[in-house]
Amino acid sequence: MNYAPFEAIRLTFTTGGSTLAKNGQRINQRHGYVVGGFSETVLPVSCSIDEFLNTWELKRDECKEYSIDSRNLVYQTECVGTWIHDGKIYFDVVRIYDDKEIAINTARKNNEMAIYDLKFKKSIDVCDEQSDDDDACYDRMISFAEEREQEIQRQLMDRELNEE
Repeated sequence: MNYAPFEAIRLTFTTGGSTLAKNGQRINQRHGYVVGGFSETVLPVSCSIDEFLNTWELKRDECKEYSIDSRNLVYQTECVGTWIHDGKIYFDVVRIYDDKEIAINTARKNNEMAIYDLKFKKSIDVCDEQSDDDDACYDRMISFAEEREQEIQRQLMDRELNEE
């Protein structure tokens, strides 16, 4: 039995999120920046344990492996990230970058609102970081947040219809 998704549940609900390798091991990196936006799925925090487990395993199956020196990655494989925000659980395929600037640029390209700093254990709003056009960054993030909210609402409605 694979205990990784159960560890993800424990960490998500006790610490607010998790970053686990495909094999379920915790990422013991002391530095680097976690970037998502490669394959996101959202569930309500009231989802069933089976829904959480199935979604985590789907994300695990989407993770790719890279050579250790590729793409400025600290960790040679994509990982499964989870976090709770506004009553929803986010599942995503994530990458860990060594360079903060590359991480921020990748996050912006993926329309992500933040990256996670492993050293200081905190989120960094990508629009708070210096950019050529902060107004455009905020406008893009607001637009994307609105689109994301509409997608989440569609997913929740589909889920409710499937339960009936």
